[in-house]
Amino acid sequence: MIVSLVPLEVLKILSCEELEQIIAKDDDENDQILLGDHLQSLCLPNLCQIKIRECNKLKSLFPVAMASGLPKLQTLRVREASQLLGVFGQDDHASPVNVEKEMVLPNLCEIEIRECNKLKSLFPVAMIVSLVQLKVLKILSCEELEQIIVRDNDDEKDQILPGDHLQSLCFPNFHEIEIRECNKLKSLFLVAMASGLLELRILIVTKSSQLWGVFGQEDHALPVNVEKEIVLPNLIVLSLEQLSSIVCFSFGSCDFLFPRLWKWRSINVQSWLQNLLLHQMVQWVLNQRCCWFDLISYLFFIVFVSCFAQ
Repeated sequence: MIVSLVPLEVLKILSCEELEQIIAKDDDENDQILLGDHLQSLCLPNLCQIKIRECNKLKSLFPVAMASGLPKLQTLRVREASQLLGVFGQDDHASPVNVEKEMVLPNLCEIEIRECNKLKSLFPVAMIVSLVQLKVLKILSCEELEQIIVRDNDDEKDQILPGDHLQSLCFPNFHEIEIRECNKLKSLFLVAMASGLLELRILIVTKSSQLWGVFGQEDHALPVNVEKEIVLPNLIVLSLEQLSSIVCFSFGSCDFLFPRLWKWRSINVQSWLQNLLLHQMVQWVLNQRCCWFDLISYLFFIVFVSCFAQ
């Protein structure tokens, strides 16, 4: 049937508690997922939007071999899928596929994953290089999420890719990142990727109790050449709330600058972070070339607000 769905543009599956597979064989093999070799020739070339909600037996949306068959996919939203292990999966008995070739989603702009409590990672590295149009990433209430980006290599036990390899990877059109209630996540991205987030405007991280830093470093990664100063030139909103384990904004010796930051919020975080944000706000005011009276008035206002924010 899948070959006849070429015109399909929107796929919505809501409140299907017994749904285990979206695509399955209809033969004597008990409706097991179609083998990767057969799926490589199948696709949904016009599918633009996927919305899945309350499908608590679903472990993946599609086999990995179908990823390259979704060239127009723009929006992906998955909510309340408690057994979801990954967006793309691999059947236990499927033939091996070329992951680097298959994981191509060139027009994906928005991803929202919410209340998927068994999801441990989101992106295999093979997919990252194709996500050049991704603008919005929201991951909410995924209690088991440990990493956003993982190496897709069984021999390496899916450890985060070393920074040397990630320096050439980035999300050049990222506008908004929101992470909330992901209590096993220790960092969002490696610091080597930070310099590629030139269009990032909104960064919100809340209620993630094991987060050590917004940007991290893999324990066994080789040393990388990271600039002493990393500028996020378009970041205007920064919200860091209820991060009880955070010890730094970024691991390593580099300083972060936010020249356009004008709105920030920090609640129940350590005082060093309050000071960092205050410093950034002062820099913003100086960049606006305000008169001294306006600057002093603004500083008193920021200090007053920061005292009540703690």
